[in-house]
Amino acid sequence: FTHVTLGSYVGLTVDYDGDRPLLKGLRSNGKHVGVEGLSSGTRDQLFLALRIAALEQHLATGGKALPFIADDLFINFDDERAAASFSVLADLATRTQVIYLGKV
Repeated sequence: FTHVTLGSYVGLTVDYDGDRPLLKGLRSNGKHVGVEGLSSGTRDQLFLALRIAALEQHLATGGKALPFIADDLFINFDDERAAASFSVLADLATRTQVIYLGKV
């Protein structure tokens, strides 16, 4: 998430509203931002980061390599964040098949 947001967020945290867990982005100044406070592009980047993290965890535990298929993934990304995300996908492609559908 840090890489695809170009450092705007330094990580993710889990907070709780009673018993309900809430995922929040962590800014470098220590501020926590809930998913509802993220722009649509940053929410898409969070979703991408979580999908990749799940696949990487699967691979790290000996799971079978599964293809990662992305369709029009970067529609809400600015050019800089799209470029950063392509580099993440290129790294992922060293461990499993990555299929990108959409305009480059």
